[in-house]
Amino acid sequence: MAENTSGLYLDPRLMEPELSAQEQALRDVFVQEYLKDFDPFQACLRVGFQAAFAVEYAKKFMGEPYVHRRIVELQRLTPENEEAQSKEDKALVLSVLRQAAQNGPYTSRVAAASKLASILGMDRPDGGEKDEQALIDAFRDFAQRAPV
Repeated sequence: MAENTSGLYLDPRLMEPELSAQEQALRDVFVQEYLKDFDPFQACLRVGFQAAFAVEYAKKFMGEPYVHRRIVELQRLTPENEEAQSKEDKALVLSVLRQAAQNGPYTSRVAAASKLASILGMDRPDGGEKDEQALIDAFRDFAQRAPV
C-alpha cells in the first residue's frame, strides 16, 4: 500500500484562514505597535483595544502565523535612516528597562533601575552639570585669550 505523503508538500499558508483587508490592516498596525516594545498587551492598548479585550487579542494575534511572518519581515528590514533607528533603539531599551523596573521580580527591578539611572545620568556626582559648565567656561576663556 502506498504511503500518503501529500501533507509534506502543503504550504502552511494554505491552511490558514484568509484574512480580509481590514483584518490584515489591524494586524499590521498591531505588529507596528508590538515592535516598539515587544509587549503584545501594550500593543493592543495602543491600537485601541480596551484593557479587558487587550489580553485576549494579544494572545490571539501572537498565535497567528500572519503576525509572526510580519514581525520577522519588519525586523529584517534595513533602516533607511541610521539616526532614526538609533533613536528607536534607545526608546525601546528605555521602555523595556522601565517595564522591568516596574513589573519584574525584585532583583530585576533593582538592576533595571540602576541601568536607567546610569543611562539618564542620575548616577553622576551632584556637581556633574556644574563641572561640565565650568569646563565649557574654561575652554571659552582660553579661546578668547589665545593669540590669533
